[in-house]
Amino acid sequence: MAYMGSIQVSYQSRYRDESGRFVSECDAAATRSALELAEDVANLAKVYAPRRTGRLAGSIRGYLISATVGEAVAEAPYARAQESGASAHSIGEPGQRLASKEENFFARGPVIHPGNPAVRFMARAGQAVAALSAGTIRKHFPGT
Repeated sequence: MAYMGSIQVSYQSRYRDESGRFVSECDAAATRSALELAEDVANLAKVYAPRRTGRLAGSIRGYLISATVGEAVAEAPYARAQESGASAHSIGEPGQRLASKEENFFARGPVIHPGNPAVRFMARAGQAVAALSAGTIRKHFPGT
């Protein structure tokens, strides 16, 4: 009986060790997949982003926000207005000097901006990468 018990304990220990290694490999694969997918979305969003000065595309980054969650963000202050669109709006306060070095534009506020349609560069990139994500995930996971 003691011998059988010893074999059973050894089997459980080995099973626990192998399971732990497998779980660790899966955790690492999830992290690699999340980062790669976030970077893929960011790189594709740079291609889809509207280009006037290149600042918007240059502000797009993909990174991890946790061990298994990646995120792609555009950090330019006007990124949301480009992504979602903007209605006509006033820029600046009365008498405020407004300037844009990139466009060689100078004015006294307020200036009425006509608005712009949504470009959806981040959403389009996310959808395109999501459609192909199974291959990226499969590449990183053990035994697939």
